Amino acid sequence: MGVALKDPPWPPSEAWYATDQFATEVIFHNRLQRYPCTTDDPELATAFFVPFYAGLAVFRHLFVPDAVQQRDELSNQLLEWLSRQYYWRRNGGWDHFFVIGRITWDFRRLDDTGWGSSFLQLQAMQNTTRLLIERSPWDDQDIGIPYPTSFHPRQDEDVRQWQDYVRNRTRSNLFGYAGGPRKQFSNDFRQILLQQCDESGSCKALDCSNGKCDHPKPVMDLFLDSTFCLQPRGDSFTRRSTFDALLAGCIPVFFWTQSAYIQYYWHLPADPSSYSIFISKDAIKNGTSIKQVLLDLPEDKLTAMQSTVAELIPSIIYANPQSSFTKTADAFDLAIKGVVNRVTARLYPST
Repeated sequence: MGVALKDPPWPPSEAWYATDQFATEVIFHNRLQRYPCTTDDPELATAFFVPFYAGLAVFRHLFVPDAVQQRDELSNQLLEWLSRQYYWRRNGGWDHFFVIGRITWDFRRLDDTGWGSSFLQLQAMQNTTRLLIERSPWDDQDIGIPYPTSFHPRQDEDVRQWQDYVRNRTRSNLFGYAGGPRKQFSNDFRQILLQQCDESGSCKALDCSNGKCDHPKPVMDLFLDSTFCLQPRGDSFTRRSTFDALLAGCIPVFFWTQSAYIQYYWHLPADPSSYSIFISKDAIKNGTSIKQVLLDLPEDKLTAMQSTVAELIPSIIYANPQSSFTKTADAFDLAIKGVVNRVTARLYPST
């Protein structure tokens, strides 16, 4: 979960950590080691978790001039070992699942000149279920799971306390935006958002360049003070900021459908309009006013959306591995339930 935050200004104070956005591999492994539905007897198991930290393995080689053999080395060793295991061969990997703490595109290298590793392109991986913070819309074996936020409660009451805090928060900004411009790109979309924010008189922006948003406090303070939060695509279609916003009770405004709607089927409501606003990027480029779209939202619709966002908070957080939840299903619980249901439907349809 990262280092515990010192004297965080939000309740409950012991639930907040400086969590890295690529930490899901470690979080899931720790949770599964304490999960009551695991077994040491493979004959009793419905699904098999493979505790391979694919994201951490490839990260060492992404931003240095390493050879592709180095990027692929550990994943190739793993699959060579797995291919010799009886329970892998029994169903061709269909009942095995991985948690990968990076986006799918870091593992889809097609040739030696491409980015990342070839892990998800390998034949041995084609039947497995992969839980990733960003999935490929063209690969049904990829399942999107939430980016980790900084909130890791221990008890059901911690979650209820935070939800009440979010519901009762007074928000001074109509909308907010955390992110920096991409000056290296012509017609930078983020610059358009920053300009609209600056000219609206109803928006506050947080420049995240030079690591200014690495600590949770400035981001959470902005989102807690904003009714809506702008969520353009990041380096890929998704960004952690979406889940920080939802955690803060801030209604996300999307400009690409790939940013959430075709990503997180197991964790977000089926009706995107119940928890978010969508304005196409082309409409923004053609002059549509974000402020006016948001002001035109009927008051009863806004109230309903705020209620939905507050209610869905448990489904997008990862509890502390030492947690003692009895009533709350968090993002981990929903993901494991989804995996078991998926394997059961495929291999044991009569049960």
